[in-house]
Amino acid sequence: MGFKVEKEIGAVRIEVSEDGKSGVIRNATLLFASVARPYKGKYDPQYKVSIPISGVHKREIKKLAKKVGISEVANEAFPDQYRVAELPFPELDEQIVLTIAKKAQYKDGTPLKPEHRPRVFAPTAGGKVKDITKTLVGNGSIGDVVFHIVESDEYGSWLDFDAIVVKKLVEYEGGAPSVVSQFDIDGELEKFDDVVAEKADGDDEIPF
Repeated sequence: MGFKVEKEIGAVRIEVSEDGKSGVIRNATLLFASVARPYKGKYDPQYKVSIPISGVHKREIKKLAKKVGISEVANEAFPDQYRVAELPFPELDEQIVLTIAKKAQYKDGTPLKPEHRPRVFAPTAGGKVKDITKTLVGNGSIGDVVFHIVESDEYGSWLDFDAIVVKKLVEYEGGAPSVVSQFDIDGELEKFDDVVAEKADGDDEIPF
């Protein structure tokens, strides 16, 4: 993946590759991660994750790309809107949230091939990772978010979502019981990789 795998959880920081074309946000709090399946809002289906950042991180990110999805949320509204118990940066007057995304389909409307879509990994021994992309990552999980920088004459530059390495996984809890939980299932359920998830309240969207 181009960056060393770290198991330890420390302070949030941003690393950029020597060629300046890719980066990783270490120890990020993960919010509304849609990787096991894309979501559909006003724009095309996207894979995405939202990350609380500090003012210093915001300035660093804006140096990397011109088009970035950043929103500012009042501290009193943040826990309910993003479904977490604590403020990621309680010292700030408001919480700054960065959203990194990737379109879930090509220009012709066909879904991305598996090798082109974002993945979720978990660290293993020896600096390697295990693919756990089908795992639903709950709000408040902590991990490293990997991205690369796209330059476009039409849209400018932006951060394109590549992967998450989860260091602390919070089990996803849906808003209602699963329909299938009411039945005794014979055999395996169909894969949901290409199912589009509906947009949840508080989701941020990237229109490019």
